[in-house]
Amino acid sequence: MLKIRVEAGAHRRINTPIRLRLKGDFPNNGFFTLIDEQEGKTPVQILKIGEEVELCWILDSLEKNESKSFSLVKEESSPSWRNPPLSIKEYEDQTAFFFNSQMVMSCRHSKELSKPFVYPLNGPEGTPLTWNSPPDHTHHRSFWTAHGMVNGEDLWLEGPNCGKISVVNISSWKGYVFSEIELRMIWQSASGKRLVDENRMIRLWNIPDRQWLIDYSTFFTASYGDVLFGDTKEAGMISIRVRESMEVENGGRIENSWGGINEAETWGRKANWCDYSGPVDGFWQGIAILDDLFNPRHPSYWHVRDYGLMTANVFGVTEFKGRSDERGGLLVKSGDTLGFRYRIYVHKGDSGEGKVAEKYLDYVAPPRLSIIME
Repeated sequence: MLKIRVEAGAHRRINTPIRLRLKGDFPNNGFFTLIDEQEGKTPVQILKIGEEVELCWILDSLEKNESKSFSLVKEESSPSWRNPPLSIKEYEDQTAFFFNSQMVMSCRHSKELSKPFVYPLNGPEGTPLTWNSPPDHTHHRSFWTAHGMVNGEDLWLEGPNCGKISVVNISSWKGYVFSEIELRMIWQSASGKRLVDENRMIRLWNIPDRQWLIDYSTFFTASYGDVLFGDTKEAGMISIRVRESMEVENGGRIENSWGGINEAETWGRKANWCDYSGPVDGFWQGIAILDDLFNPRHPSYWHVRDYGLMTANVFGVTEFKGRSDERGGLLVKSGDTLGFRYRIYVHKGDSGEGKVAEKYLDYVAPPRLSIIME
């Protein structure tokens, strides 16, 4: 029997996603649970990754400096959990994530679109927190990835002279712990020339209080020759356009990991995370983007505006720093891959009430894991 010890460290942990990579193999069928010392059960989702397996679960609560031990058990039938499994519904032009009957988000991928994007992204109260194609910037697509200078081609704007991001395949997985989609895409010029391949993963963790955690990764492979992601602020490996009521101009609030407030103190600055919050239908709600420690040029620069845009952009160095002697382009040599990872946290309140700093710590310094018996 596999036994696992989880140590909180110096901070309290609440609804924290846990991932444990092990060598070996597990049965492909059946349900797995972790049973603690008080006989409490936690569902486990198991992934096969090459010659290893990854155990995934959500640690509900662990006080600082405390530890908890679990035994991994295979169940013969589906147990009863406090949370139902997340579901995914696939339509012709979109793939949607559901918690019970409530849609959490939907990935739009119609062939008619210039690029795929997520809309809506719903908050804890079940209402959309993002804005798709606002009249001031119709190319802002709610929650998306794009770049305005890929080998000189513009895939940030939209129109006949701009490039296109085409989805060629979509896969999905669903379960009690998380549900996930994988999109394989080709970035093309306005003339149809292939520029770069992209593999994007969007994972929704099954958080009980509906303050959603979404892991978002994107990997670019230079399959058609060298690729230069140019120096421009019109780019983002992850971008969010918030609802109109959340904009700073309408009473909302931007805050970054250093305590910078609103565009004047956050635009073009580096930070570990950036948060945008504001009122939506009578409730203050927010969205934070958390930058992975191993992303290129971490911590990210932020292209974030009082009118509602929030983008993690490591490319626009010339404009962000106001100088021309340092360039921000990134070159991917033919056959190589460039990758970025982020976590999105959709929460109640502003960054303080939502405990964004604590969620960032959970992301980059999760609880310590050890195998105590096999």
